[in-house]
Amino acid sequence: MACRLDRLQADGPHGPIWWRYGRKHGGQTLTAALDNNGYYSRDAYMARGSCHECRREAVIRERPGTSALHSPG
Repeated sequence: MACRLDRLQADGPHGPIWWRYGRKHGGQTLTAALDNNGYYSRDAYMARGSCHECRREAVIRERPGTSALHSPG
């Protein structure tokens, strides 16, 4: 996160002065900038990982000669 000194002096640390790197919008309050909502949230991250895992398992199942993910031990 970053802020400009002139905005900090004008609006104080609780004003909409904070920017997060990698985000297209800026000028957020500190609590909003620290909130990882949307694409960057832990829940969204876990959902993307779960989706990737499901696709990976589907590819493995579709391989010729593969009847299960794991062969019996």
